[in-house]
Amino acid sequence: MVLSASILGVAAICVTAFARGHCKKAVQLPDSVDAIIKKMYPSADTKKIKMEKMNIIAYEIDLKEKGRETSVLVCEDGTVVSFESEVPFENLPKNDK
Repeated sequence: MVLSASILGVAAICVTAFARGHCKKAVQLPDSVDAIIKKMYPSADTKKIKMEKMNIIAYEIDLKEKGRETSVLVCEDGTVVSFESEVPFENLPKNDK
């Protein structure tokens, strides 16, 4: 019981540190990337941020806005490379053929 309470305490400290940007694995977005995400998705909650190094440095940001999950890939200069959003089946265009 004491061990599980200690593990929970350490987990809570790490989550708090991560949220405040003190954890080594936290990714700090460049201002240009942060600005474009806030412009495109002003009321979204950020779920996950991952830096990807290809031929360029880009940031994959997973968001949730108005119940819809979205993933955006943005270069460090603020250029949006791609984005993916959930579309409920009932909102897909109907094939009239």
